[in-house]
Amino acid sequence: MDWTGCKWVESVPERMHGVPVLINTRMQADGVVENFDAGLSVEEICYHFFLDEDAVRGVLGFAGRLQMADAA
Repeated sequence: MDWTGCKWVESVPERMHGVPVLINTRMQADGVVENFDAGLSVEEICYHFFLDEDAVRGVLGFAGRLQMADAA
């Protein structure tokens, strides 16, 4: 997924080899989506990975908009 333009995601070459992660974390943005798709709630994702709820909701919203645009 192309995370360009998502304010909650950064890609830093020195962190995780540039894989897109939630800002100031090592949690891959795609991992948030995969965990949600696997049935975890936003609250469970935040709890298990020590993430900010606004960031998780922002990433999921961004991913949903991209998927809807791709389907159109």
